[in-house]
Amino acid sequence: MSSSILMACGLTDELKTPKVIFIKENSGVDGNFLISCLLGQRLKQRDHKIFLHATHHNFQHYSNACMKLGSNINLPNDSGQLKFHDVKKLLFDSNFHNSTEIINYENLFATFVTFINENLPHESNRISIIFDDLSFYLNFNSHENDLIKFIEKIVEFIEIHPRRNSIFLVLKLNNSELYEYLCNNLAIFSDCELIVSQLKSGRFREVDGHLDIYRIKSDESGDAQQQLIDFKVKEKSILFKVNERNIKVFVPGEFGIKIV
Repeated sequence: MSSSILMACGLTDELKTPKVIFIKENSGVDGNFLISCLLGQRLKQRDHKIFLHATHHNFQHYSNACMKLGSNINLPNDSGQLKFHDVKKLLFDSNFHNSTEIINYENLFATFVTFINENLPHESNRISIIFDDLSFYLNFNSHENDLIKFIEKIVEFIEIHPRRNSIFLVLKLNNSELYEYLCNNLAIFSDCELIVSQLKSGRFREVDGHLDIYRIKSDESGDAQQQLIDFKVKEKSILFKVNERNIKVFVPGEFGIKIV
């Protein structure tokens, strides 16, 4: 089950759920299990619709991963609650002839705007837009600044939308030195960062890695200027183990975990 890892990240309380989540995975560890956890959790709420822009895994992968965690995403996909946008499949089906149209940021933005406006007719509805791997776009001669402007445009649209409190954005990117500039700029738009990293001692059979959770904290000093400044602080650091049908969470130094 995925409830333990989501609870540890502070993503189960609807009122405190961050609007923009940025998942950064360091080299040698896969943070995609967090996407599967969020997907399964939010699709259990029938008034929550999701646009998953998939460039890392296909639908079958997410279906299998969520099924093992106790969620069936096939029914939401059939009903339209989940819109699965498989970019690799679109490129393959077009024999890469329409790659410029499929990877076009203006077309993608228009698609997101249409999805949001069509699926927020009722006050109870909520929407999540999920990118499972932003580095994919850099393989198509896309400049980092263009990708940053694209994400900024989405964030700005959400901020001025009358239902902005009902729209959530999830981004994931590799946190290697190659994407350091991109990571630093995208982090500005988020109010929660989940940094997935490998153990310093390497691989270990009982634990897969570290998960550091950073959240926005407003300056509460008396200075009026300082009150305008928001900054992220490290809320907690946990250890995790992705098993076949659940994800275990440990506190660093917990009895029985023989690591430093």
